[in-house]
Amino acid sequence: MERGIFVALDQNQLPERKLLMSDSAPSDLVRVTALLEVAEFSPTPEQKAEILDAYPHVREMLARLKRDYGFSDEPAHVFTPLKF
Repeated sequence: MERGIFVALDQNQLPERKLLMSDSAPSDLVRVTALLEVAEFSPTPEQKAEILDAYPHVREMLARLKRDYGFSDEPAHVFTPLKF
């Protein structure tokens, strides 16, 4: 997901602080802004604040995904019923 994207932010591009109710770090704001720009998505300040609030939860979900599958592994081929 991260590709080393650097975005110069103008203070006028940032949503108002009162809209940000999450515990998101300032780096999350930069990362989310960069991802939105790469996707060519221009949300309203309210939508951007909502996306920023959801971002820590998305990060947590992504961290739970198993990523150590082999190149030739398909989900049906890695199921081991004895593990359950």
